[in-house]
Amino acid sequence: MVDILESFNMATTSDCLDIGLPPDEVSPLPRKTSPLEYEVSSVDSSHTFLSGDSGVNDLDRNSIWRNSSSSNGSAGSTASSHQSALSLIGNDGTPSNNDTNTVLATPNHYRHSSLSLGSKTHFIMDEVLHTEKNYVEDLRQICRQTEGYLQPMRESPLFSSEDLNLVFANMEKILAFHRLFFAALVPPDLMGPAYLAQCFNEHADSFEIYTEYCINFPASVKHLAQLTTAQPEWFAARQADIGHSLQLGTYLLKPIQRILKYHLLLEKLLDNCDCDALGYQWVSEAYESMRNIAQKINEVQNQKERKIRLEELELRLQELPLSLTLGEFGELLLDDLFRLTGAKGERNLFLFANGLLIVKRKEDGTFLFKNYIAHSNLMLSEVIPENPLHFSVIAFDNPKALTVIEVLY
Repeated sequence: MVDILESFNMATTSDCLDIGLPPDEVSPLPRKTSPLEYEVSSVDSSHTFLSGDSGVNDLDRNSIWRNSSSSNGSAGSTASSHQSALSLIGNDGTPSNNDTNTVLATPNHYRHSSLSLGSKTHFIMDEVLHTEKNYVEDLRQICRQTEGYLQPMRESPLFSSEDLNLVFANMEKILAFHRLFFAALVPPDLMGPAYLAQCFNEHADSFEIYTEYCINFPASVKHLAQLTTAQPEWFAARQADIGHSLQLGTYLLKPIQRILKYHLLLEKLLDNCDCDALGYQWVSEAYESMRNIAQKINEVQNQKERKIRLEELELRLQELPLSLTLGEFGELLLDDLFRLTGAKGERNLFLFANGLLIVKRKEDGTFLFKNYIAHSNLMLSEVIPENPLHFSVIAFDNPKALTVIEVLY
C-alpha cells in the first residue's frame, strides 16, 4: 500500500505570471466556521483577478515584498517596505505587544526587520505565494466557462451530472476557497512570516474540503480514463483550446499535491525563523495544523483502501472454516505478499486487529484459506540471526506448527 503522503507530495513550481488584483479581490478572507460555507458561483472566463492591469495592488514579479512608496506615495518610505512580524520590536527597543491583531494590522508600530530580499525566509515566502497563484490559475483554467473542462462538460449532452461528480468531485468549492485565500495572502502591506502563518491558522478548518477530493481521487482517475477512451476527440479539443501540454488527469492531481505541500513549505519557513522571535509560535502552529490535515487525509485514504481491500477479500475468499467469520477478525490493518518456508509459491498475509490471516492467491484471482491465528494465541519471533529477512509466528495451542515468513522486496 503506497502512502499518499509519499506519492503526492511532489508538487512542482511552474513559471509565474504577473498578477493584478482588483481592489474588491484583496479584502481579507473572512473567518469560516465550516468549509461548506464557501459558496460556488459560476466561473466567469472574463474575470481578471489573475491578469489585471498593474497598479498599487500588483505583485512585484520577483518578490512578494511590496514597495511601500507605491501604497502611501512617500518616496522616503521605500526603506520600510520589507517588514517581518517575526522580528518586529518597538521603536524604543523593547518587545512589542504580542496581540495578534496588533501585529497583523499596525505595521507602523514596529521597527524595520532585518529580513532582506535575498534572505532564505524571503525566498520561502516567495515560493508559497507564487505557487499559490499558479495553483489558483490552474484550477481556474479547469473550471472556467468557455475554454475549460468542467463547464463545457456540464453543457455537453455527452456527459451526465454523475460524470462531473465523479471526475471533479468538489473542485469548484476548492477554487472558490482558494481565490479568497490567495487574496488574503496578499494584503496591502505584507508583513512577513507571522502574517502568512496567521492566514493558515485562521482558516485551517476550511482545508478540510480536501478530504472529500482526496478520497474521490482514485475513482476520479478511473472514470476519467473511461471517458477519454469513449470521447478522445472531445478531450483533445479542450486540451488544445486551453493550451495545456498535459492531459486533464495531470491537473486533477494538483489539489492533492498542493494540500500535501503546505506543511513542507511551512516546515522550511519554521526552520529558518528565530525560535525566540515574536510570531514564531504562529508559524509553528500553522505548520502543525497543515501537517495534521495532511496526516488526516492520509489516514482517511488508507482507511478507504483497507475497506475496499476487505470487501475484495470477502468476495474472493474460499474454504474459510465454518467456525470463522471475517467480521470477528476486526479492522484490517495491513496486508502484503510474503514467502513461507516450505510452501510452494507466495502467500498473502492479512493483519487484522484480532489476528493474522494467511491465504494463497489462485490464478483466477480468488484467495484460498490457509491459516488464521488469533493474536491471543500468537507468539512472534522477530529475529532469526542467520536469516535477517525472516521472522516466525507460532500458535500457542500448536507450538510444533512453526510458520517461518520471508519478507519480499
